[in-house]
Amino acid sequence: MIEAQLHAIALMNSVYPVPEIPALADLTAALPELTEGEAGLTGAERVSCARILVLGHSLGGNAVPAIARELEKAPVKACGFIMMAASPRPLDVLMREQYDFLYSLAPEVTAEQQAEKDAIFAELDKLKDLDALSEDDTIVGVYSSYWKWLADYDILQAAGEITEPVLLLQGEEDYQVTMEDFGIWKDKALKEKLEAELSLDVVIENNVKAFALGELIYGEIKNPESVLFLKWGPGIGSAIIANGKIYTGNDSSVAEIGHYIVNAGGVKCRCGRFGCLETEASEKVILSELNTKQTLDEVLKNCDNDTMNIIAHKIDMVALALTNTATILNTDNIVLFGTMFNNEIIAEKLKRQCLRYNSNFKEETIRLSSLNSNSGYIGACAVCAKELFFEKAV
Repeated sequence: MIEAQLHAIALMNSVYPVPEIPALADLTAALPELTEGEAGLTGAERVSCARILVLGHSLGGNAVPAIARELEKAPVKACGFIMMAASPRPLDVLMREQYDFLYSLAPEVTAEQQAEKDAIFAELDKLKDLDALSEDDTIVGVYSSYWKWLADYDILQAAGEITEPVLLLQGEEDYQVTMEDFGIWKDKALKEKLEAELSLDVVIENNVKAFALGELIYGEIKNPESVLFLKWGPGIGSAIIANGKIYTGNDSSVAEIGHYIVNAGGVKCRCGRFGCLETEASEKVILSELNTKQTLDEVLKNCDNDTMNIIAHKIDMVALALTNTATILNTDNIVLFGTMFNNEIIAEKLKRQCLRYNSNFKEETIRLSSLNSNSGYIGACAVCAKELFFEKAV
């Protein structure tokens, strides 16, 4: 019976830097004893290396690639690794998202609740200056040594170094670690698989960020210091250019306007949250609510007041999200693209709403990209040019 078992070493919600995990030193020391019989185990009692798995959930899952590195130094290896609800994104980013989501569920946030949330975010803000933290300092109850270790930990790179099989598991209903995180893992796996199959360099990039790069290289941006892009079509996305470069922040999902929660009681989004702007106002959703198989252009050519009111409401939702984001970024350069803007009526109405919400905007603040009709390929060309030619030549 023992011979048929799989033995798993599990780490759940570890908040230690991996080299300091108390159980890890015992684990690396115990594996040779368990497998070679040095602990007094004989025959069927011994554990075969072919049946040892390391499983981690949540923060323990995040630690698995680093644990795999540590086990490389051990005389005995694990045969595989299981990562459950492991996010490749920074922990402080996830925590902010989680608190935003939880507080959005309240019908009305009280002054006391808002103060609690502000206090948590103020704690997280301290992570902007890790060098100022002493060894005894804690952020949201976690010692600074863990946060400093996380800052230097590239989980995607560490995961790519694992040579044993890795199983990634993600629950679709999880609001803490979402399908957006799972998508990042899938992109990494897809890149490696394509490169192996094609024997070619492969670049995978978010389509909105790719278009922004195309606009930067081939477009008409006059001031590339601060630009906000909005893509509105079957989905809703955004990107930022800051100081002449595509801004990614701590993770690749920065400034995702389409995943702002605008209706806490809304339907589930593909990112795992509920009531995202994309689930309320995308072109696909609009046509579904209008119960039509026509294109938006066809609808607009002959629509009644009820139809126009529905579309106007969606434009207003997007205008609010766009104006708020531009206000936070303090940018006066907004570029629109996507299939919703194939009809100039939509672009003009969105522009008018944004100007109404922010009187500091000027006519030239918001413009439709001259590359909109080339959006199917211009971003891919720009990314390949940058990644495979410009940067490799440096």
